[in-house]
Amino acid sequence: MATYLLLMYNKEMKMPKNPTKAQMEAGIKPWRDYLGPLAKRGVLASSAPTHREGKAIMSTGVKAYKPDKIDIAGYMLIKAKSMADALKIAKASPHAKSKMGSTVIRECVEMEM
Repeated sequence: MATYLLLMYNKEMKMPKNPTKAQMEAGIKPWRDYLGPLAKRGVLASSAPTHREGKAIMSTGVKAYKPDKIDIAGYMLIKAKSMADALKIAKASPHAKSKMGSTVIRECVEMEM
């Protein structure tokens, strides 16, 4: 089994400033339904959405990160037998089905420390 990093990119979206509990649950439920079985099977190592704000570390110092129109919305770290299996897992995600953006899949390089 190899480890794959899935980076989910979203187009800039209009989100409610103060979403209701029902709106929050409607957005989270598809992810719970998708990620729960992956975690139970031992496929999911880690997953999280990301905030749009952040910091960028440069050789000249640290500055505020300014997101682009299409920016990272979250990530998943999964275990899969092959890139084909990783693609199958990614295509089944709520992100892929939403057409909000794209997912980049990269195999992680195993390193001995």
